[in-house]
Amino acid sequence: MFGKKKAALLSVVVLLSSCSLIYLGDITIEVVPSFADSILEANETIRIVFSEEPEHSSFESIFKLTGPDGACEGDFEWSIDDQSQTSVVFSPLDDMQPGFRYRLKIKGDLDCVSGRVFSKDINIPFYYLTDALPPVLNSVTVNNADIVDVQTEIVFSFSKAVDSDSFDDAFSLNPSTDFDISWNAAGTAVTVSPTDKWLNLQYYRWSISTDLIDNEDIPIPKLESGSFLVQADTSAPELLSICPAADNGDGSFTLKTALGGEDLLSGEHLAITFSEEVDYNSLVRNFSINPSIDGYLLEYDTDTVLYYINESLPPDTEYELIINEGLEDTAGNSTADEISVSFIPLIPKLEITSVEIVDNSGSFMTLTNTDFNNDGYIDTPGLDLLGIDTLHFVLALSESYPEGRINQRQSFIDLISLSPVFPPGTITPTLYLSSWLTDNSIELIYEGLIACSVDEPVYYEFKINEGSEDSEAANG
Repeated sequence: MFGKKKAALLSVVVLLSSCSLIYLGDITIEVVPSFADSILEANETIRIVFSEEPEHSSFESIFKLTGPDGACEGDFEWSIDDQSQTSVVFSPLDDMQPGFRYRLKIKGDLDCVSGRVFSKDINIPFYYLTDALPPVLNSVTVNNADIVDVQTEIVFSFSKAVDSDSFDDAFSLNPSTDFDISWNAAGTAVTVSPTDKWLNLQYYRWSISTDLIDNEDIPIPKLESGSFLVQADTSAPELLSICPAADNGDGSFTLKTALGGEDLLSGEHLAITFSEEVDYNSLVRNFSINPSIDGYLLEYDTDTVLYYINESLPPDTEYELIINEGLEDTAGNSTADEISVSFIPLIPKLEITSVEIVDNSGSFMTLTNTDFNNDGYIDTPGLDLLGIDTLHFVLALSESYPEGRINQRQSFIDLISLSPVFPPGTITPTLYLSSWLTDNSIELIYEGLIACSVDEPVYYEFKINEGSEDSEAANG
């Protein structure tokens, strides 16, 4: 028995010693890119090196490369180097996109030429060229399938600055129409607006392709798209308010509260605000002020128009602002009724509050406004006794004439006269000197007056004529 067993064992040893040694360990696979979140440079390829030659079809069936658009199709190029190492290079059919996270997977049973089978699970995420974040469309002011007006602007906002030239290539609108593009200073938001108007009742579709890139040539991750329906509004514009507008002198205006009965000051204009943007030409056709005020309509902002007043308005005058029926908004809706608003500008009358009469001996008479416009005559005792030919008048005014209003000051003086009434042939006195004591008081000195007596009286009329806008005070 023992001899038979020994012979059998010997035969096994002989059999084994007649064959080459076989490596029974795991297959080694080296991958480029080799570690998670590495960056694949432009001069690098996706390459896998094997310690043992696999069945090509078996490997290709368990290999997968995914990117921003899903699985990446590509070609496999196999080779064997001088050390008998098998390697394969995978080349995606579509260009890889910089800045995007790709994922290389080798998962499943790998058959080798030797007949051995290995179970593999390799998962390596990586970036192409850079790991900087790609630009992302953060928001659009018009939601998908929104109903918009014929002049609605659409604003696209991105997570970072993008290349404006690439937007021209990436953005499309269907059906095609003329539109304008404007960017914010940061390059992160673009406004698309109709050159004229969107076509009413038209359904538009827009898209932004992955041709849109940032300043590092990183494209947006995916195609963005949306739509909107154009529908002009059906309501007519309404007048919301009329208010005074003060000119700031730099092209801007300060709008005050709504116009009341008397709150339009001198030098101010009218701001007319509607519920929506109106057609400017339509407003010009239907606008009037009665009695007329010299001025013109000026577009101010989307829903406000200014009536710029070019003349000084007189006090105590009631005006009626009229907008006839038929005023149109930008969608063509028109008003069915006339709009009428009455107002009285707050332009106070200039009054002479007092007249003080002075001669060489000093003031001897002060008249207040209740003494003016009398039919009788006012006796000025003392003039005949002094035997002088000059007389001073000091006028106090209710409103001021600042120093800068030189022409208006002179025009006011030109309204004043001192002339003889009796006896006929009396020489008219001459205005010898006029002097502004303050902004609202003036002294006038006349010479050439005739001394009079009780037996031989001489009468003079001191008169201030009605003024014009040439002589207006600071407040009009």
